Amino acid sequence: MTRRTFKQVWDFIKGMEGKKVRTLDRGYVNEIFNVTDEGVWRISYHSTSGGFTLVRKREFEKIWDELLRNGMCVARRSKAWRVACAILNELPEVTYSLRPLTLYLMTE
Repeated sequence: MTRRTFKQVWDFIKGMEGKKVRTLDRGYVNEIFNVTDEGVWRISYHSTSGGFTLVRKREFEKIWDELLRNGMCVARRSKAWRVACAILNELPEVTYSLRPLTLYLMTE
């Protein structure tokens, strides 16, 4: 199976503008408002503060690099990583497990 480059992953993420994803561990809904060279602007329907927040592109790249290197990536305990993991899990070759939240890159 040919592995996607990060550019291909980012192109996939760009196609998700306007879609909603749920965090994998808590099920919080996040709408992907805009994808820029800076990152993903999202709004959380669970947040009490409201407004848009940015999940930086480099966070997605760190996770993807670790998936390519190790076949798995244990999520850090941050909101940005939870959202990034939920978005990356939309790729057909990515799956996950909970406790701790871990993404896996399927080989076939």
